[in-house]
Amino acid sequence: MKTIVSAEKASGSRALTAAAQGLAVATILAALVFAASWVLFPSLLSGSRGDFYVMSLPAAVAFILLGGGTLAVLRAPGSRGSRLAASAAALLALVLSLVATWDLMGAATPVSAWLPASSGEINGFPLNMVSPVTAVTMVAAATALLFIAVGSSFARRAALVLTTLAGLSGMMVFLAFLYTTPLVHNGKMIPMSLVSSLAFMMVAGAMAVAAGPDYWPVDLVEPTLKSRLMRVFLPLTMLLIFLEGCVVEYAHHHLLNVNPAFLSAGLGLAFLVFTGLLVIRMARRVGESVDRADVARRRTAAELQRRTGQLALSQRVARVGSWDWNIDEGSITWSEEFLKLLGVEPGSMAATYDAFLAAVHPDDRE
Repeated sequence: MKTIVSAEKASGSRALTAAAQGLAVATILAALVFAASWVLFPSLLSGSRGDFYVMSLPAAVAFILLGGGTLAVLRAPGSRGSRLAASAAALLALVLSLVATWDLMGAATPVSAWLPASSGEINGFPLNMVSPVTAVTMVAAATALLFIAVGSSFARRAALVLTTLAGLSGMMVFLAFLYTTPLVHNGKMIPMSLVSSLAFMMVAGAMAVAAGPDYWPVDLVEPTLKSRLMRVFLPLTMLLIFLEGCVVEYAHHHLLNVNPAFLSAGLGLAFLVFTGLLVIRMARRVGESVDRADVARRRTAAELQRRTGQLALSQRVARVGSWDWNIDEGSITWSEEFLKLLGVEPGSMAATYDAFLAAVHPDDRE
């Protein structure tokens, strides 16, 4: 049973690692498109509409570094070369993000010197500058990758916290775009672009997997009841929250003549019933899965007991015994027939190596 569980866990980890590598590659490719466009066709991006913000060149370079470093760790976990590559990529992305942040404060830095000229503006800032939200989130992501490269348990846990924050930042901006209200779009600062928000979610997911098999979300693939429940109810909760937000947004814009209190009560009741039905259905499926696992466990235990009885019968007929010595623990497991061959009643002698030697003839101990 333990072998089967380990095989299922290994298979799930491989699938999750492959998916994480795909996310890292997608991040690199998306960033490469914008980086190449800024280098080869700067007028195309710098002349974009004022209500559409694109991924800036420094952000694209930083995403390439983060995606490349994460991919190196995923392809060769534990390798010194991959850790060095990830550390170098993280440090470069961290320095680039900090310099871009300093440039936003009006200080003269090398970043502003090599940025392509921009004819478009948003909130009074040129389109080729990094958003403050992007810069801060990039610092968190780069620091997380650096912690992953360090490899210690504490560093990986810290990396997971920073990775989660980076992913949530990207998700918040992405949801804001879905609600047609981009984050701080009408404020006094540069908003994060839609592509950058998607890139943060992708690279954060890849980095969470790179943190190791003992941390979330890799532990979600374990064939345990806890992991199965999380796989069912975590996406369900996120989906319900998103759907409720969409319905509320639609209702406030298109159902203007409806009493707000009645609308809120009706929506709350509808989602309560909907959530209850889904939870009942999912609980039934999880319960059936647990029941099947319990039946399989009982069958395995019965089969093991039957085979143990057959082994004991075979040893009695053949007048042979068996024993197993665990050197690390200093314990011995032996069959009843083996004790009878030694002239000892089963259960009357401690299962230790010293007790075994005491039952052996002195001339046979060497």
